[in-house]
Amino acid sequence: MQPFVPFLKVVVDRREEAKYRRRAIAHYPAEYLEMLWGRVHGTTVYICVFVPMEHTGTPDYIQFEEDELDHQGDEAKEERLELLGTIHSHTSEDLSGEPSILDIYGSTAAIETVIGICAIEKRESGRMKTLVRYWPRLREFDVEYRSRSAKFQQRPQIL
Repeated sequence: MQPFVPFLKVVVDRREEAKYRRRAIAHYPAEYLEMLWGRVHGTTVYICVFVPMEHTGTPDYIQFEEDELDHQGDEAKEERLELLGTIHSHTSEDLSGEPSILDIYGSTAAIETVIGICAIEKRESGRMKTLVRYWPRLREFDVEYRSRSAKFQQRPQIL
């Protein structure tokens, strides 16, 4: 099992994200998916490159083959970047930029470090508004069970 590091900050290349937003809007109303490549340094994730990947998108979900994650991003690999996760658009009613329960399950199963959500809203004027948010992958706590002892019966002191 890989060690879990609590990430405190995500640093994103603004131009790369803007290019992703334009590609996601071009695929509207279907959801659109890309891979996130970059580096992890301490508690900071650096997202450097957004790489398109083969997938099928509808307004409600995305389908892709897990092995696509391995076969794409050759240029990023040459730059010694690592696959951090994926970003996809939400084009239906949930425009909060929060991952759905299916997103959480998928990122946990794929062991993504970061999941990006780009909410796209079509305004009455026809203009598109986007909101991009990044989330750490959900991870279960490692649980250690012990029998009740004097150590557990002591109450913590509050300062």
